[in-house]
Amino acid sequence: EKADALTARLAPGFDADAGRDNAEIWWFDQPTLPWNDGLEAIKRAIAGLDGFVPQTVSFDVFDTLIQRPFRQPTDLFSMLEERWRRENRRCLLSFADARTEAETSARVWARGRKDDIDLYDIYNALRVTCGASEDCADAMRFAECEAEIAFARPRHTGIALYRLAKAMGRRVVLISDMYLDSATISAMLN
Repeated sequence: EKADALTARLAPGFDADAGRDNAEIWWFDQPTLPWNDGLEAIKRAIAGLDGFVPQTVSFDVFDTLIQRPFRQPTDLFSMLEERWRRENRRCLLSFADARTEAETSARVWARGRKDDIDLYDIYNALRVTCGASEDCADAMRFAECEAEIAFARPRHTGIALYRLAKAMGRRVVLISDMYLDSATISAMLN
């Protein structure tokens, strides 16, 4: 319901029911990988049935515990296009292009830093590369986080493995190389 309301607000006219039976559109509802024996092997490893009892099990958050209904993570940016047009009148680029360019610029400018860039770095770069105001950059950063939270869905296989690890008394570590802040990632996990 939250995702439908957000979609209606961010992409008026988008018909979520159009093509519902089309696997090309709704591919994310389907298993994306043939597991063969892979899933069972992972379960055995977590349970310590293969001769090694792990003390710690780590999970990458994105695409393991959380999935999003997009072929590419950057597809989210097109959902924010109308908001971008309302917030920013200076940049002629689409939001997807402006946001992608800003991330590329932020990564170039951050070379040599020990830590990776975050969403604040990206939106500061958006201000420079597109001439967006601070208010516009803040509004779009907030809208991106809001959309990420709204579109996040649990990946049931990953959640089952997480629960198995917890049930086996393993220390569980969640990792991510995502530029989102920990509060947004926590909200997505909840």
